[in-house]
Amino acid sequence: MAWERLVQLSFFLMLATWKSTTQTINTDFFAHTMLSYYWTSSTYAVNTSYAWLLDFNQGDVVNGFNKSNSYYVRAVRGEQEVGTLIDNGDGTISDRATGLMWQKAEAGAMNWESALTYCESLQLAGHSDWRLPNRNELQSIVDYTRNNLTIDRNSFPGAVAGLYWSSTTIAFNTGFGWVADFKDGNIGDGFSSVSRGKSLS
Repeated sequence: MAWERLVQLSFFLMLATWKSTTQTINTDFFAHTMLSYYWTSSTYAVNTSYAWLLDFNQGDVVNGFNKSNSYYVRAVRGEQEVGTLIDNGDGTISDRATGLMWQKAEAGAMNWESALTYCESLQLAGHSDWRLPNRNELQSIVDYTRNNLTIDRNSFPGAVAGLYWSSTTIAFNTGFGWVADFKDGNIGDGFSSVSRGKSLS
């Protein structure tokens, strides 16, 4: 199989880590990664002349960059999976691509500590090992082909175009956490206000 494509954003994030304050990639394996923006193959749904990038300096996922601009590139090989979400019919959604199981219903808005407690206390579909997803896991259900609600609406019909907590804290300020904005797909840091919880088993 040829080295034939750029990395889709959701898979590129598998390389990223948010434990460092200076470089958000495992440098044991990717020692020469630049502290800068890298292209993904994911087009920005609002304007198809633009695409999504991942910043390996701070870990931000950003849109609105014109495809004619020059940024760094890392190639990938392997099959791209589509249609990986399965409704289990018991209030949960399974993702074949990641092996994760998600709560289908919405938990409502709450602060970060309450989101952690809610998820860890959840009893659903015979499972009691629910938790708040980390940044990469939460990012994995963002659908970058959509706008105004960047999630599979059939799988998550109650989802809102707003901020959802991850369990990942900001490396340089542990009083703040990473969130996914399901309005436009942005992944942001520096949030300590009320957001919404999404549970994961």
